[in-house]
Amino acid sequence: MAPTPGYKLAAVTLVALTLLAAAAVGLLIALRRGAARRARGRGDPDYDPYSASPVPYGPAACDRCGAALPGNARYCPGCGIGLAGR
Repeated sequence: MAPTPGYKLAAVTLVALTLLAAAAVGLLIALRRGAARRARGRGDPDYDPYSASPVPYGPAACDRCGAALPGNARYCPGCGIGLAGR
């Protein structure tokens, strides 16, 4: 007995639905992993990674003389020591 034409259509439909279900499961797993990665280590529920965070320290100062340093300084304006390591 020969298979009917509807048999091929049903087989193709079954394969397509299986592949679609596998892709959906993969997408859900990827989204869950991403959400878990973003939430890891955060104690603050109002955390926004795109907001500007406050600077936890004051203006830079020279280690040798304590003079205030401008943001782009290569040498201390007070004692002249090089700041290449900063």
